[in-house]
Amino acid sequence: MDLKEAFEELELDICKAKEFSINDIENIFEKLLKKYQLEEKNDIPDYLKKLISDKLKKINLAIKILKEDWSKNPERYNQETLEEQLNKGIECYKNEDYESAFYWFKKVAETGNIRGQFGMGYLYQEGLGVNQDYKEAFNYYEKAAEQGHMYAQYNLGEFYEMGLGMEKDYKKSFEWYKKSAEQGNKYSQEKIGEFYEKGLGMKQNYKEALYWYKKVGENGDSIIQYKVGEFYEKGLGTEQDYKEALHWYKKSAEQNYPYASCKIGEFYEKGLGVEQDYKKAMKWYKDAAGIFSPEAEYKIGEFYEQGLGVKQDYIQAIKWYEDAADNYSAEAKYRLGVIYEKGLGVEVWEDYAFYWYRSSIEQLLEEKSSEKNK
Repeated sequence: MDLKEAFEELELDICKAKEFSINDIENIFEKLLKKYQLEEKNDIPDYLKKLISDKLKKINLAIKILKEDWSKNPERYNQETLEEQLNKGIECYKNEDYESAFYWFKKVAETGNIRGQFGMGYLYQEGLGVNQDYKEAFNYYEKAAEQGHMYAQYNLGEFYEMGLGMEKDYKKSFEWYKKSAEQGNKYSQEKIGEFYEKGLGMKQNYKEALYWYKKVGENGDSIIQYKVGEFYEKGLGTEQDYKEALHWYKKSAEQNYPYASCKIGEFYEKGLGVEQDYKKAMKWYKDAAGIFSPEAEYKIGEFYEQGLGVKQDYIQAIKWYEDAADNYSAEAKYRLGVIYEKGLGVEVWEDYAFYWYRSSIEQLLEEKSSEKNK
């Protein structure tokens, strides 16, 4: 194919642009440019050089116009090639070929595609396939966020909250989290709840915090369901309501969240919103301990030591206290000290009692020091 035929083919392709992606047309242009540069080295007449130069200017102008139209009206064009490029980037990312992922995401992002922009932002944020650069990450996230990408909006909120590449700004952080939350992003909804609960960049508002936490909890997040239970238990942003608290704790416990199971045990132990029932309390404490809960293990030991809902059994109490102590329960260590000092169900063993007392005190001091250094 000579230059004249190539130009005619390109002009035909531009006329049919709605069947091609911008990248297809750019690729043709790049091939022609290389061909022109090659021809320029040869001895060709000046009029032909001028013809080639004029044609290339027209082609460049056509591509500029098409790019502008593409960004404004992407639905007019065939997206298949763009999707293929995006999928290649995603596949490269999954295979940990981050440099190739960067290449494909960048090509897609240059068309104004929000998924490509988000991918670029993430690679820059994590330093994958490129040097970590929070400012570049922010720029790409911002482009995607302004077009409504809810996860890019969430990430901008995170950047402002944590001060990644910038000064912390809770107000701007909240604004982006709110945009994302209003689109149904549960992570942003949780963040909005947290900002209201802690008063970050605003006046503390438990009522609003509860509103947003309930949105997340209603979508099945066990940790947030537990938090909603706490709000009702303590009367934060609402009237204190043990029955409603128990309802949310049970929703959380149904998803095997051990802290919720332990809370339900506490409710039955103390008769909060239900009739006091030590047997049911023990059942829920054992459920929690079966997943992982040093607090529940301690409570089971306490029930056996005091004979609450079960026959008093010091050996069982020791067993459960030791399990809890192995999982860093200072209270359980203290109770073991008491049992061995007084000889409850075992022979008096003062040295061993001293060992548990000291271990309990050391842990409490360590915990206090850690809290102070936060």
